Amino acid sequence: MPLQSPLTFSDEQINIGELKQELEKFSSTQKQEFLNHHPVTSLVLARAEYMDLLLTRLWQYFGFNDIYNISLVAVGGYGRGELHPLSDIDIL
Repeated sequence: MPLQSPLTFSDEQINIGELKQELEKFSSTQKQEFLNHHPVTSLVLARAEYMDLLLTRLWQYFGFNDIYNISLVAVGGYGRGELHPLSDIDIL
């Protein structure tokens, strides 16, 4: 089953159940790529990029993009663009 970009999630898909399914699908795809000897570095970078897209879509959904005096900042490994499986997503 092909992965959907988080940026294309409809408003109806922005609920805990749907988002959890999409994250599980992404993780499953990454696990299979790992088992197929895909380079770990690219998987770690792809996981961070996927989370960037998901957080961007959620930011838009909740209307934060219309508020000019707030920011969302990633720190730690995720802030460096490296997100390992089961890692925390550290944001401020």
